[in-house]
This record gives sequence, C-alpha cells and structure tokens, in this order.
Amino acid sequence: MTRIILQPGNSSRETLKAYCAARSLGVECVCTNRSQYGDVPVGDVPYCETVMIGQGIAVPKPDFYPVWLARWMKRDRYYVPEGTPISVSFRPWFIKPAGAYKTEPARILPAYHPFPQGHYVASEVVKFTQEWRYYVADGQVVTTGWYDGDNEDEPAPDLPIEWPSDFCGAVDFGRLDTGEIALVESHHPYACGWYGDDEELFLLWLITGWEYLNR
Repeated sequence: MTRIILQPGNSSRETLKAYCAARSLGVECVCTNRSQYGDVPVGDVPYCETVMIGQGIAVPKPDFYPVWLARWMKRDRYYVPEGTPISVSFRPWFIKPAGAYKTEPARILPAYHPFPQGHYVASEVVKFTQEWRYYVADGQVVTTGWYDGDNEDEPAPDLPIEWPSDFCGAVDFGRLDTGEIALVESHHPYACGWYGDDEELFLLWLITGWEYLNR
C-alpha cells in the first residue's frame, strides 16, 4: 500500500497540501528521513532524490525542453556539454544547469559575458506575460494552475498537444509578449510547486508520477 513520507522540517505549501490530502483520502502519511520501497516522498529536490537512490531508482536528468514539444519552444535554445571551451555571445541568454535539478539558480547571462564552464542549457531571452503549470499523468492533463503574470484569474489555455501516453510531469507554458503561447519548461513529477486548487488531485498526481519514475 502506498505511503506518503514528508521531509522533516519542511513546511512548504506542497507538504501541507499533501498531508491534508492524505488524511482525506485515507493514505498513510508520516514525517521521516527513513524510507521503504514504494514510499512516495514530498519535499525538496535533495530529499526526493535521496529517497530515489534508497529505492534503487535512477535519478533522472532534467529534460526542460522535450523534443516532442519543440514546436512550442518559440525561441532559440541549445545544450552546452561539460568541458565546452568558454566563449562569449553577442546577445544575452537565459541559462540553467542541465545535468541536475536546482544545483544553482537559473539566470540571464548578459551579452559579451563569457559562458560558464559546466553542462547547461541556454535559451533566447523572451518575456512571458502569463504563465501556467499543466500537471500531466499518463498522457492526460490532470489539472492546471496559474503561477505568474498579469491576471491570476485567466484559465490556462486548452492546448492542442498529443501528450505521450506514458508521460508524467509538470509542464509550464506561458503567453509571450508577442501573444504566442510557448513552452516555458518541463519537469519530472517530483519536488514541483503546486498551483492547482484540488489538493487530492495533487497527491494522486504525485503518486502516479512516482510510479512513472519507477518504470
């Protein structure tokens, strides 16, 4: 039977929502640093990845811009492998580490500044005026939530996307200042902020996402 384990000392909104949902759904929920096989963790990235390692699950590499969402990118982007010689760009880039989640903050690298050493992804700097998160489980959008922009009451647009049937994750889309809807980035289904209204859906999505990571 599924058990939810919460990171000790973590009082984030996600932890509180997961705790309340587990109680209402009758799912066992404990606060612990000791996991057992099948436990679904709720906490920050290091906590969740420690649980993965303990359960023999390979920690996934980020795939912020999946190939099957390339048509939604709407901007230039490229991956820079580890060991690439340092170079300078004549325009600014948005850069973030590509080898692991949240090892350092994403940032805008100004024009004429040297690129850092390391494995990262660089994308053209654009302006989003609205941003939503789509929670996807087994190829279906479970729910959505607004998280940044001009109007928090605007619902997420219904996008004509054929989600892969085995895909589970949190995918962010936004409206550019050009009016186009574009991919912001995609995340694996753990340690993701919850912006929806239904906490039970959040917990069920986390459980499905953990099963996805176990495949």
